[in-house]
Amino acid sequence: MKLNIVIFGTLLFILTSCQDFLEKYPLDAPTSATFCKTENELSYALTGAYNSLNYNPGTYAQGELYWDAATDLVFSRGGYAISDAINLGIATPTEGVFSGAWSQFYMTIQRCNFILDNIVTARKTLDATFCDRIEGQARFLRAWNYNYLTQLYGDVPLVVTSMLTLDQSNVARSVKADVVKQIMVDLDFAISKLPTAWTGNDIGRITMGAALALKARVALYNGQYDVAATSAKTVMDLKVYQLSSDYGALFQQAGKNSKESIFQMNFNIITNKNMSAVVMGTRYGQGWSIICPTQYLVDSYLCTDGKNISESPLFDPANPYENRDPRLKASILVPGSWFGGVKYETNPDSLTTMKNVNGIDSPNGNLVKITNQEVTNAYASFTGYLFRKNYDETAFNSPSNGSDMPLMLIRYAEILLTYAEAKIELNQIDQSVYDAINLIRRRVQMPDVPSGITQDQFRQVLRWERKIVFAGEGLRLFDIRRWKIAENVLEGPLPGRKNKAYWFNQGIPTFNQYGHPIYVNQTTIFKTITPRHFDVTKCYLWAIPQKEIDINKNMTQNQGY
Repeated sequence: MKLNIVIFGTLLFILTSCQDFLEKYPLDAPTSATFCKTENELSYALTGAYNSLNYNPGTYAQGELYWDAATDLVFSRGGYAISDAINLGIATPTEGVFSGAWSQFYMTIQRCNFILDNIVTARKTLDATFCDRIEGQARFLRAWNYNYLTQLYGDVPLVVTSMLTLDQSNVARSVKADVVKQIMVDLDFAISKLPTAWTGNDIGRITMGAALALKARVALYNGQYDVAATSAKTVMDLKVYQLSSDYGALFQQAGKNSKESIFQMNFNIITNKNMSAVVMGTRYGQGWSIICPTQYLVDSYLCTDGKNISESPLFDPANPYENRDPRLKASILVPGSWFGGVKYETNPDSLTTMKNVNGIDSPNGNLVKITNQEVTNAYASFTGYLFRKNYDETAFNSPSNGSDMPLMLIRYAEILLTYAEAKIELNQIDQSVYDAINLIRRRVQMPDVPSGITQDQFRQVLRWERKIVFAGEGLRLFDIRRWKIAENVLEGPLPGRKNKAYWFNQGIPTFNQYGHPIYVNQTTIFKTITPRHFDVTKCYLWAIPQKEIDINKNMTQNQGY
């Protein structure tokens, strides 16, 4: 996808509410009273709405790369975006990410509402199909942001116009179901007006398939399983998207134009760079090693026989990364991995490591010994792991230069698993459900789902698969919330690097009924990064930001805050 999202300075003025008491229009810039009368002006306004997808709550990386840090799968060092207070269950309404996310999503909604308010006038003089497509994209973006708001905060103010008076600005929260209903109305409009594909300079814009895919996600998240299954099946029947044959390359520059991508955040190396390598990168590669996969995630990858590491005879605690689901090494830098021509090693005795001066990820060639910053640097990964997924290897030595590698926000694998989960919850398990999950497993040569399993067994298979397939992509937080299992996977001390005495003998965990690894002597085997606690009385929702309570007499707070 090639659409370059660019911030236009004029939008900062256009989208700001103001009043000219002399009722005169400036001669050198557009105003909200005259703007959006031409195709170019509508396109500029829409570009501003697209650009607001680029939300960096913790500096450099997209919000989607941080959400998993509020789950069992990821640790974010230094409290970037997801603070320790959130993971301790003691966050207050003044938490920065609570207000930052709220403001970001409503800013985008405001931009969309501005377009939708003005499209009525534009339709009087502009081509109807052009206007329909502008409106369809704006409605999709509004739906995208309202979905995040409802998932994070529950009931939220539903605002569908930018033309609010001062008296109307104290908007009360609408019940979540009503907001979801509006989301579906917006998406149905987008589905009916957007093309299945764009051409020329428009390639990369939101398509009908993207709107259907988001509808499937929203329906699944809200228990509308019939709608989720139908929407996902419609995407499948479009025959536009397909799984990439190479799971690992999918999250590198090589996967940039993959047919698996349905909706993605695009970047441009000149105007809007992807800077995620800064916070995801290795210390030797000049990254900050902030976003780190946890031991819980690493332990969750099955062995190649399809069994978990507590059941499979293939698992060897002395060589814990061998005979595992190929997605483990494709997604995560584990000790012994090569990346950027350097061997990634976190054994505390490995004060040096090897570098291939030819830049090749291989133990063969022109090797030199270098200081191992993954051990000697105090701010190397606290878990001992880093993501390979979405860590662009071409940005290895210069992450601060950024890249133009896109970030996939919805991909075809999600459609297959949404379809399967919806059908499982409807208890309509047929061959199509097996086929959907098996397609994903076969891509990496993992065994098919066993035939003849019960609905509950299939549910557990599906949930395990989602954990692995979407690790580090920002979906886990919303999964464990809607499945109501957060307290069963987020409680207790978070394990960090293995202690030296247990480096080659970490033992084998058991797994609870929620697929969560449990070590009897965890605090002996692993260093403890931080305690974690999930308060079921409040933590299933984030707090409404305190500043919203302070300025809006009609705003209420979520329970427990």
